[in-house]
Amino acid sequence: MNPYPSPIQLHRPPPAVPLRRENNDQIAYFFHPGYLPPHDLLFTLPCVDPSDSGQPTNGLHYHTALVACQIIGNNAFDTGRLFFDRKGKHAVSDMIPPDGVLRPGRYFFIVNFDPTYRYPIVPSFRDWQFPHDYIVDAWPSLKRDDPPVDDRPRCALTNHDYGLKKAYIVPREEGEWFMQNSMSRYGVDMHNVNDSSNILRLRADIHRCFDARKFSMVPKASSSSRGMAYVVHVFQANMGDFSSLYNNMRLQYLGHISREFIFSRFAWTILMLVKPFLLVGTPRSVVRCQINQGIMEWKAEDWSSPRLSSFYGGGGTRSASLKKQKRQREEYGEEGGSLADSDEWASDEDGGGPKRVRLQNHGGDEILDVPLLFDLIGKQYGAPYEVHSWQYEDVRGD
Repeated sequence: MNPYPSPIQLHRPPPAVPLRRENNDQIAYFFHPGYLPPHDLLFTLPCVDPSDSGQPTNGLHYHTALVACQIIGNNAFDTGRLFFDRKGKHAVSDMIPPDGVLRPGRYFFIVNFDPTYRYPIVPSFRDWQFPHDYIVDAWPSLKRDDPPVDDRPRCALTNHDYGLKKAYIVPREEGEWFMQNSMSRYGVDMHNVNDSSNILRLRADIHRCFDARKFSMVPKASSSSRGMAYVVHVFQANMGDFSSLYNNMRLQYLGHISREFIFSRFAWTILMLVKPFLLVGTPRSVVRCQINQGIMEWKAEDWSSPRLSSFYGGGGTRSASLKKQKRQREEYGEEGGSLADSDEWASDEDGGGPKRVRLQNHGGDEILDVPLLFDLIGKQYGAPYEVHSWQYEDVRGD
């Protein structure tokens, strides 16, 4: 008889490659028929949703695409419609229900039922006017979620409790837009971008995708009795495993979040998609936000190609213009990346300079910002250091 017990199995198999992989290389094209080809392509979206017709190809949630077009078309919720043809004779709504799926292909967004109307478009998030009196009914208010069973902060998507980051629904860098559009009315405590109803938690890698506009939160109907729910919708092609794992996954712990902030985040995500349309070298009609004697005004103007390039041709994906981007960096002291989040894991992911540690007291106040010593030593002597910096924060106290 063997006096020793059987060895304990200490190995676990590594994760398998997801069975369903999506390259999202099938595209829906949305055109502005007020312009002549080939300068009429407004924007594109990848087809990330399962087809409802048994087709081998994926499709695109119709209502998500329509609302994206309506926002870009200066909140044309009442008069903006999608058509299969340039002349506006075959409406998409006549064939596909709101929660149906568009097939890959060409669609034309027409306003006022006039295919020749060169309707103005919103060129950037900071030029977008929040529609206080009109948010589409399909964007429901949120009900209070049940708390996590172990009362720990968890990622709203993965339900993990590690590597969490505070994600701002309306990004912190858009604080000026927030106040100019009177968004404080939808808050519950701070009444600015730091309001608790504007913050949720995401795992660090998920938040990086969120901040890069690779996905947003949109309402979609469930086939069960749950009704509408906010789910992940991927807005970038060739997302591979991310799309396979998370597209259309229902988000949790949103009960404290304002639906107005979620709608704003959707606009923030999709309005960057019109940048190629603005910079193609053709004059465009655009809606600009202006301040006249202290009063906010939104005016439609015809802008030349050089002027569009000057204002909207800056590098990166988070600034309406080079001037605004530079001003933000000067105001916040940042050297790249986004101000849309508050790190609980912090590292210099861009590799553009010495990594820095932000030291905080227990109240969460930043008290010092210094380069990592090892990183500086490594750069001086050529040592292959790969050092990550950590920002201390007691997330359970929030």
